[in-house]
Amino acid sequence: MSWRYVQPVFPLLLLVSACALLIALRRRSRRAVATALASCLLTVLWAWPPCHYLLALPFELPYATPLRQEERVDAIVVLSGAVRTPDQLNPQALPGYDTYVRCAHAAWLYRERFRVPVVTTGGGQPGYTAAEVSATLLAQMGVPKKHILFEKRSRSTWENALFAAQILRQRGCRRVAVVTQAYHMRRAVAVFTKLGFEVVPAACDFTISGGPFQELLPDGTTVRRNELLFHELIAYLWYWIRGRV
Repeated sequence: MSWRYVQPVFPLLLLVSACALLIALRRRSRRAVATALASCLLTVLWAWPPCHYLLALPFELPYATPLRQEERVDAIVVLSGAVRTPDQLNPQALPGYDTYVRCAHAAWLYRERFRVPVVTTGGGQPGYTAAEVSATLLAQMGVPKKHILFEKRSRSTWENALFAAQILRQRGCRRVAVVTQAYHMRRAVAVFTKLGFEVVPAACDFTISGGPFQELLPDGTTVRRNELLFHELIAYLWYWIRGRV
């Protein structure tokens, strides 16, 4: 998963908890102690896997149904994810976790279900855009290069869909399988539908698949996942305000 977004909630909870504890130690009032305990509890819950499961359900559960065997699409669209840009110690651009998982799922769909063009999306620096990194990865995973198309200008989910739409319409594609993480799928489906496409959700990387009690101890992975859910909620509301969904 990508760390390119600001992670605001957990640091804020830590700050509030620290301030509440200091106030409780100084004043020793019931209200101050109750506030400190509540803020500490919220901080722990934000890092607790069962809490994430409950928060993720409305994002992921609608897309947890496997694709029907008779399902047909005109193209597969892989939304852009994180890319690790080259530097002195890492001379080549590498896919981030979310990019790798999306490409792996798209390659599986191509091999096992849909022998149709695969469109990769995402901009970046010349020579290592997200679309190009994804295209290289898909080729390594068995998708023929002649069946891989890409747009390398987009910088957001909306632009992923907007610029991919130009490629899809040129080829007469109206029904598309959209590949992205399950928590991100609601917004992805909404923007492609807004642009006039019939969307087959092809979600991957479900965090609810292990059930609510697969892990019980608070951890950093849960914090990261909840921050991404928070970002997704804010982004969906922003898209709704701007008429993109």
